[in-house]
Amino acid sequence: MTKRAVCCFALLIAFIPTSGQAPQTNPPVKKLKPEPAIPARATWNATWQSLFGISQEQFHALGYDALSQDQGKTILTWLFTNRHLLSCRKSFGYDDKEGPKHIYPFIEAANTDSATFVGELRSKIGMTQDVKLAYSDSDADIVVNVLAESLKSASGRESGYLAAITLLAPCSYSVPSGMSAGTSTFRKFLDSFVDTGPDEASVLARAASTLDVNDFDPVRTDHSNFMKFQ
Repeated sequence: MTKRAVCCFALLIAFIPTSGQAPQTNPPVKKLKPEPAIPARATWNATWQSLFGISQEQFHALGYDALSQDQGKTILTWLFTNRHLLSCRKSFGYDDKEGPKHIYPFIEAANTDSATFVGELRSKIGMTQDVKLAYSDSDADIVVNVLAESLKSASGRESGYLAAITLLAPCSYSVPSGMSAGTSTFRKFLDSFVDTGPDEASVLARAASTLDVNDFDPVRTDHSNFMKFQ
């Protein structure tokens, strides 16, 4: 072997890695831990003011803006479901499509002498297409209290007929929780009028017409507005 060949062979041996020698690797890169996410805070909106009277300044003073968004929603929901509730007239569920199409008057006699006239008034008003008679405050939109009697002259002779009618709204006040929890009911005065005529039939016709136009129409409007939001 020539000297030149020996040198080439030696160089080749030098570049062959020896067995058992691990190949060089880059050092592992350290992964940084992600910063924990900051939860969204509760924020004031107009609902707090309109439903519960809590202004933006009061919202901050009460510390609500230090709560998480979920905690704020929980408080808002609790306040809404436990608020004191005053309601008058008949209420309907949002899925009740048929109920608001009718009016529910509760027509009652102020005394036993008025019972016959009230029975006839119920029959006449009940014939109206969108009227369904109610027989208790809890089922009624409006209460019609009737005092009816014959008019008599000084000599005792019948000289006409009179019906004094008072309109009332059946109301309830509910407190869902706390020391005053419970429901109380009462009637709110709405209107009153007196119809007179030569006989019972004429007064009956006039009273039914007056009720339908002057007192039932506002109820129809309320029901119509409710159905727009369904």
